[in-house]
Amino acid sequence: MPSLDEEKRLRRAQIRALRPSPGVMAEESRRLCGHLLASDLYRHAVSVAAYWPLAGEADVGPLLRDVLASGRHLALPLTARDLSLSFLEVADLSCLVPDAWGIPAPDPARCPPFPMDGISLILVPLLAVDQRGCRLGKGGGCYDRYFAAHPALLQRAAGAALGYQLADRLPAGGHDCRLPRIATPDGLICLNTSMEASSIVSATNR
Repeated sequence: MPSLDEEKRLRRAQIRALRPSPGVMAEESRRLCGHLLASDLYRHAVSVAAYWPLAGEADVGPLLRDVLASGRHLALPLTARDLSLSFLEVADLSCLVPDAWGIPAPDPARCPPFPMDGISLILVPLLAVDQRGCRLGKGGGCYDRYFAAHPALLQRAAGAALGYQLADRLPAGGHDCRLPRIATPDGLICLNTSMEASSIVSATNR
């Protein structure tokens, strides 16, 4: 029987194989951002932590720009060499530089640490998410460790998932965090993380 890590590696490969065309991803990202921008979750937020989108992830660029244009506080993650995660406040997207892993991230010389205790909304990137809110990332465990160290912040989190990233059930261990809500191209799904949400359609059935 495969180990949990082996199961996750297999599912990552399966999900990546489902990645649609750039045009489809761009359209789904546009719809996802539109739903988020119109939601009470975002409209009531005075500060937002998000991410700079990488290949295959929901492009939340319009939301990042709206946060700054509306005068709210924007925090973006910085991943250290030991895979620890911190969030720095970004006043301008030109402040992003490659981090230790070559990912665009806030420049520590120009971006101060953000006091996350006061964050309103944390938008979380992912490779896939299931109907329990279990998130599958790239394998570094950065967000799982971050939320384990800051459990109160998990209730302010929302995963950002394109259609191909929605799954019925993903392999997960006790250390894997469960997201309480998911932003999708069809709207915002709020989960009772102790129960399954039948509104998520299996990506493997598409």
